[in-house]
Amino acid sequence: MGTDRHRVNEMLTIIIARKCVPVPGRAWTPNDSISSSSLENSMAQFAMAEAVQNMTATSITTQKWFRPYLGMAVVTLLFQIWVRSYECVGLDGCGLSFAKAVVWSVIWPASWVVYIIGQPWFQSLIS
Repeated sequence: MGTDRHRVNEMLTIIIARKCVPVPGRAWTPNDSISSSSLENSMAQFAMAEAVQNMTATSITTQKWFRPYLGMAVVTLLFQIWVRSYECVGLDGCGLSFAKAVVWSVIWPASWVVYIIGQPWFQSLIS
């Protein structure tokens, strides 16, 4: 995160430098005066750059857990449909049951806990 912060600070310095009118024959230095409107524009651009940086970091973090979660949701949906297909008959009987399977697959951590607790082999372990 420190290197990203350093890059944002470099961007701010470049933005401010571009907004300043250099003295002929001399390079701009951070000690040169800056007009308030240039500074306000630069700060707005800095805030935008920092917001984009934060959004990128958040999306990378989200991607790390989203794919495994989605994978387990698909596995849970297939398992739920497999189990429910033996317990219902016809579209009327299975439609609602399969709809519940979709809901359980979205909240799959809870569905596996409920499923395992309801199994006879688990009941024999805890009694």
